Amino acid sequence: MTEIALVTGGAGGIGRAICRRLVQAGYAVVAGDVTVGPGPGDPRPAQPGDVIDQVLDVQSLESIEAAFAFAARLGRLTAVVNCAGNPAGHPGLEPAGRDGPRCLVG
Repeated sequence: MTEIALVTGGAGGIGRAICRRLVQAGYAVVAGDVTVGPGPGDPRPAQPGDVIDQVLDVQSLESIEAAFAFAARLGRLTAVVNCAGNPAGHPGLEPAGRDGPRCLVG
């Protein structure tokens, strides 16, 4: 079964460079990012070297859970890299509720 790595912030810059390095190491990579379109609804098993873009908003627990479930359906999820950043002009993390925790994969 193919080893899968999930990279938050994987669509550009440092995150995409990390994806490329993981591919060189033999992983299939799920590049999670808020800037990409939806991934395949019913994915086929991944092959080493694949990079699959998947919507992932690290401020949303639902989005985080969906990205992990998506990655696990592709193969054996064995690595997670948190490279999500706060793009210029983005408001940043907001509490989930008055006393709720901030949500970020870490």
